[in-house]
Amino acid sequence: SSGIRQWRMRRTAAALALVALIAASCGGDDTDTTDTTDEVSQTESADSTEPGGTETPEPSGTGEPSGTGGTGGTVRIGSALGIPQLDPHRAALIFETTTWRLLWTALTEFTPEDGAEPQPALAASWTASDDLMTWTFTLRDGITFSNGDPITSEDVKRNVERVSDPETGFFLQFLFDEVVEVNTPDDQTVEIILASPNSGLPTVLTRMAVIDLDALDVINTTPVVSGPYTVSEFVPDDRLVLIPNENYWGDPAPLDELIYVRAEDTSAALTSLSAGDLDVLYEPPWQDIASIDENPDLDVITLTEQPPTVMHLMVDSAAPPFDNPSARRALAHAVDRQTILDVVYAGRGKTSPNNSPISVDSEWFADDLPEFEFDLELAKELFAEAGVNEGDTITYWSTPAITEFTPVGEVLQANLAEIGIELDIQSVEIGEWVAKFIPVGKSWPNTIIPNFYTGFPAPLILELWDGFCECNYSSEGYAAALGQGRATLDPAEQMAAYAEAQRVFTEELPVVTVHHFSVPVAASASVDGIWHEPGGNVQFVDMTTAD
Repeated sequence: SSGIRQWRMRRTAAALALVALIAASCGGDDTDTTDTTDEVSQTESADSTEPGGTETPEPSGTGEPSGTGGTGGTVRIGSALGIPQLDPHRAALIFETTTWRLLWTALTEFTPEDGAEPQPALAASWTASDDLMTWTFTLRDGITFSNGDPITSEDVKRNVERVSDPETGFFLQFLFDEVVEVNTPDDQTVEIILASPNSGLPTVLTRMAVIDLDALDVINTTPVVSGPYTVSEFVPDDRLVLIPNENYWGDPAPLDELIYVRAEDTSAALTSLSAGDLDVLYEPPWQDIASIDENPDLDVITLTEQPPTVMHLMVDSAAPPFDNPSARRALAHAVDRQTILDVVYAGRGKTSPNNSPISVDSEWFADDLPEFEFDLELAKELFAEAGVNEGDTITYWSTPAITEFTPVGEVLQANLAEIGIELDIQSVEIGEWVAKFIPVGKSWPNTIIPNFYTGFPAPLILELWDGFCECNYSSEGYAAALGQGRATLDPAEQMAAYAEAQRVFTEELPVVTVHHFSVPVAASASVDGIWHEPGGNVQFVDMTTAD
């Protein structure tokens, strides 16, 4: 009808948040250290397409079982983290998301070749109404679960309803708050009706793995999967062994076997990698990146251009002294961003001198923002305006579960000492750390808390602050700008809306952004095909080995 038009895929990213809480509860190739054997995935930036592009993605895959696959040997992935369970809708750790594309398939997906433009997965195509509130997805022919049962529109509907239900505990449930109704006119058609326009719904749906809800009772033993691998063995928080799914409709799994192994700690995992007992190490300690670089048999894989993860210092913007804008501006000028990036994060990333949640080298970055230069004298003056004077103490709330947080605090501690302000660094176990500021709305005065948000492609990393950030930020002007960005497909209007959101953010300073980075992965030089999604999530689905 005239009210429906074929959806031309926009590079409009939408809410894909994985907050630091998720990472913490576990405890571009412009450098010559990037793994150049995967040219596309490690030389493309996170935002590699033009805003408002008009390409219509063509689905890949035949819709027929891909055969046994697995002609490429075994890869062993090590981490100090464990995989506690396999239900993607109940994931609590960012590390768990590395299994999603291996075991499950969503309606849409990112690929290393297409940047932030979602591509067809279970859905072969989709359309949107003119008001961007009714979306219709057409499923591929011949898609099945690993037990051979067809994947139908009813399965998709039940999955949408499950992730939308707060009782499920899906950490991205807020992305589905606007879903009003899901209709299934036939077995291959899904109609999703929203309460308000959302030009980025296809991006949101990259996060919703479609699982067999009739097989939940065996999801942690012999799960019925929809991805290229299936489970051969699973010992929670210890070991996960994957083998090819013989009923997978897409490209066959490239490995015979993929094994997740939990190490005693990161040092033990790094030793195992260096000795060849592991092939991949997820998130090696930043302090060890330099030594890994020096090993000719190992590669470090990161996004060095347009890195999506924003490291920031949270304050309670509703409690003293940081309810005073002068105190927040003082902190913005007291942070030595370059030193933190170089000393704590091995120089891998981009500093954020303009205090935007978007990386300075992204085309979504608003280039007319003011800079917050490292200026301790100005910081001292601004702190005094807010009633913070020489001899006063501010608490820095850290946790050993995220090893870089305390070193960040030590850099800030030395800077504040120069202007007579003491930073009391308190490092507590992860549960106590989280309880300080979760849920949103808690009051935590006179405290600075390091945090990071990831999983959100630009520009909609901007979605994570108003009403969602534990910094207790609420802004009508900021929310209005974001709403304008969601409600349009016009590239110029999107750019203008998200630039205005950044201007408001920089003026109101709900947090102090320090720099942008991506989760590092260390791998044997014989391993290829590891890549980062545009929001920063690490993907092993295309991984191969020469051994």
